[in-house]
Amino acid sequence: MAKLCGPFSHAANFYEHCNINLRMFSWRGSLFSLLLLLCFSASALSESAPPDVSKTVNEVRLELVATDTFGRPVASLSPADIQVMEDGKRVHAFTLTPARDLPLLATLVYDTSESNDKSWRQMQPAVVNFLRQTITSNDQLWIAAFESKLQFDVPARGGMQFRRALSAPAGHEHLTAFNDSLFKTLRGYPAGNTVPHRAAMIVFSDGEDNYSIHSAADVITAAQRAKVTVYTIRRLNKRGWGNGGPVLHRLSSGTGGRDFDVSSVRDLEKVLETISSELRSCYLLYYPAPPNRTGSEFRTVSVTPRSKRVHIQAQAGYYMPVPATAPGD
Repeated sequence: MAKLCGPFSHAANFYEHCNINLRMFSWRGSLFSLLLLLCFSASALSESAPPDVSKTVNEVRLELVATDTFGRPVASLSPADIQVMEDGKRVHAFTLTPARDLPLLATLVYDTSESNDKSWRQMQPAVVNFLRQTITSNDQLWIAAFESKLQFDVPARGGMQFRRALSAPAGHEHLTAFNDSLFKTLRGYPAGNTVPHRAAMIVFSDGEDNYSIHSAADVITAAQRAKVTVYTIRRLNKRGWGNGGPVLHRLSSGTGGRDFDVSSVRDLEKVLETISSELRSCYLLYYPAPPNRTGSEFRTVSVTPRSKRVHIQAQAGYYMPVPATAPGD
């Protein structure tokens, strides 16, 4: 290419200088435009996005079981099939969720006092079979034994551990701390557990107590606070009914469970089949807790079916849950 001279050379140099300045201006302008666009976008996002704040969530959770006129579980209960009342006021907004696939937190408690020892030994094989069929790998089971005090409360998994934990030595002190032992066991349930689950306690005892500090009302309150459904099984004997029957009935009915009397191993097997069926077919009822409640207030809840062909067995109410902090909405 020929080299320009004279005025043409100065013109070319001036053109090249201007061209470079234009390219630099264009590059800087693009960068400035990009930065301006990013700032505008961030401002817009900050205005449109919800703030990351925490809110207080209080939710009532109750377990219930629905059965038909033949005592069979109702597998397709919906919110439209029931009416919920809290302290005599209707609850309009609630959800009902099948709980059959949720993990079960279960405790089996048995009485080793002298009055129950012989009958308990006869019931053990049926109880082991019940646990094998009912407790799954997703569940957690504790086995506890008591006499004048709570002897142990241990986790158990599998047939060998079931049999070992169900073979506590018989007591010979003629003292039974029924209320104290159940109260201590219930206090061991995880408090404030917000993970969906079912919780149940199965008690093998005649319900008699001559050595406790706590009352039966204390036990019922502890079960209601822990949201544990209690089933009781009493083996009838030749010496009569005893004084524990009404206690067992109040404990089970106040927590959404049932109390059973059995006189033979066959009776026990039928009862355990019923309990297993109910544990696998219960529902969880949820609704927002009313405002201005404290943890010391017990709220009575009634759940009634709209059809006469359905029977509802539900927890009698709840104590105000401890406020849980949840992020966002």
